[in-house]
Amino acid sequence: MAIDNILAAITQETDRRIAGAKEAHAKRIAMLRDESAQRIRTRKQEIDAQHKQEIDDLRLKAETHRSQQRRNGILNKKQELLERCYSDVQKALAKSDTATLGAFLVSCLKGISGAGEVRPVAAHKALLEKIADKSRFTIGKSIDAVGGFVFVSDKQEHDYTFERFVTATLRPQTEVEVSQALFA
Repeated sequence: MAIDNILAAITQETDRRIAGAKEAHAKRIAMLRDESAQRIRTRKQEIDAQHKQEIDDLRLKAETHRSQQRRNGILNKKQELLERCYSDVQKALAKSDTATLGAFLVSCLKGISGAGEVRPVAAHKALLEKIADKSRFTIGKSIDAVGGFVFVSDKQEHDYTFERFVTATLRPQTEVEVSQALFA
């Protein structure tokens, strides 16, 4: 009986230790589950915040891009209107009355030193044949331009076309004022 009591005591002690180990293990597993669930919740919140930030960044980029495209479209239209305006000025110059046009072309011819060939626009060929000094200028083939002429010699070349006058002289002096008048 003493052995039975010893065995019973050992069994009882072992069962108690096993129960304690099981309880400790269950507590550890529960604690690990809680920690894991907390880490998962924290990571999910981080991912959600990161996702929200990425969506906000994309939305901001899209709005910025749309705004920039709109501004570029407006600027392109304004540039197109300015181009049309100065093109109309060139056409209006070409349609000036003969006296005004003749005086303008004579002043251009006076600015040329030396002799050479004048290549007029077809519409101004007859007028230039009348006003050009025959001893200095020969009238050459017609050029493709809105108005005016090009002077060519061995030593020099001058562009007296209306396109160049408007682009090189008139436009730089008036573009700001014209833009303000058109787009104010």
